[in-house]
Amino acid sequence: MRGAEEARALATFYQEIGRVGVVICGPARGLAKQAAGRLLRLSLLLLIIISLSYPPVATAQQISAYDGAAREIGASFDWYRYQGEWDSGPNNRDNCRVTAVAMAIQFSQNNVWVSIREIRDYLQHGGPTSIFDAQKDLSHWGIRYKGLDTIHDVLESVRRGHIVIVGMVMGDISEGPDYLVAYSDPGQRYDRYYSYSGGHAIVVKGVSADGQWLTVYDPNVWDGNGIYWYSDGTPKGKDRYYRTAEVATAMRHMGESPAALEILDVPPSLSPAVAETKSPSLAGGGSSQEQAPAQLKQSSDLTVWLSGGAGWRSVIFCFSVTNPGAQSLHLRNIGVVGWRPTGREFVVWQRNVIVHPGWNEYLALPLSINDPGKWLIKGIRYQVEDKWYELAADGHQQSIPFFVAQD
Repeated sequence: MRGAEEARALATFYQEIGRVGVVICGPARGLAKQAAGRLLRLSLLLLIIISLSYPPVATAQQISAYDGAAREIGASFDWYRYQGEWDSGPNNRDNCRVTAVAMAIQFSQNNVWVSIREIRDYLQHGGPTSIFDAQKDLSHWGIRYKGLDTIHDVLESVRRGHIVIVGMVMGDISEGPDYLVAYSDPGQRYDRYYSYSGGHAIVVKGVSADGQWLTVYDPNVWDGNGIYWYSDGTPKGKDRYYRTAEVATAMRHMGESPAALEILDVPPSLSPAVAETKSPSLAGGGSSQEQAPAQLKQSSDLTVWLSGGAGWRSVIFCFSVTNPGAQSLHLRNIGVVGWRPTGREFVVWQRNVIVHPGWNEYLALPLSINDPGKWLIKGIRYQVEDKWYELAADGHQQSIPFFVAQD
């Protein structure tokens, strides 16, 4: 506990004063005694304040004493959000906690989607946010919550079936096997995958049977950067595993009170299992892509724009779609899939696109690239509810190669 460390440091300070052996004589002696008494009282008050300023830290015994079964909180819909997505707005670098609130709203209100930017705008300030900002947003959107102070409280909340927003310092989380590795193996989904080590906010949604691991939704994911994505196109922040003891330390170092917020509302469709959303795959076709009956059509050729400078390159995939139906179509994801020169798959998409009847929706999807050679676009996929579909080309160019030159 940081408070105990500071207390020991203060005690050592007074021991050193005692060794100095300063002698005060004459009338000043009484004044010195009064000053020493005041200093002692102030020191005791300081020790009390220090001890109350930090929540208790879970010990190994407390974590191992967790007697709950493994619990994964899921729903019949996908409620993972990330701060680097298109709706985050100009404050996206500081929107981790706001994104956690967006997840809490969507989860607890049965898939009600609110843009991250709208939640941030309600705070009426830019820059980093606090636990009090999260409380303000949750209250505004009618989400019931309860403040928590310890990792034990977090474990018990998840055991009750409640997700928890946790503030933490990411430098206390160990680097994982896929640390700074682009498009890594989805099986390597534990510990920290990015270099940021400062204050952050996540959503805890699961706990292992022995209480040693937490399943989290980490919103620190960014479009167009492979460090934040697995090779199958899914975000690394979704269903990530962090060590309980490290999260406890990270909560303490964050220094907030309350340290976490238990979300008391749950959707009617709450399920004890994690709801997994299938991502588009090129291998073998699979059953995750179906030909949708006239739901969405491509309305312009897919074009590729390349740009770059010394040490960097990016590509933008541009195309438009139209909705021939009679009702608006809400696309959870729509994106371009293809092969890199190395033979690895790439996927780039945009989330939460609404295409109204008869409208042409123009899309521009950016991707950072670093592999010289021939790239091949295989097609365009989109997701409606939990199903993925092939976009009907409708006579427009879709599957094309393009080339990236060597530096």
